[in-house]
Amino acid sequence: MQKNYQNLIDDKIFFGGAADVTDMVKNEGVEVIFFISLNSG
Repeated sequence: MQKNYQNLIDDKIFFGGAADVTDMVKNEGVEVIFFISLNSG
């Protein structure tokens, strides 16, 4: 299975796009999600 998200800290903190949230919850047991958006300009 291909993961479209990455480990920032092994088995503790993950990062990826909004479309990856469902997989992170299902596969990694993620319970808390932060959304960060950066605007350039």
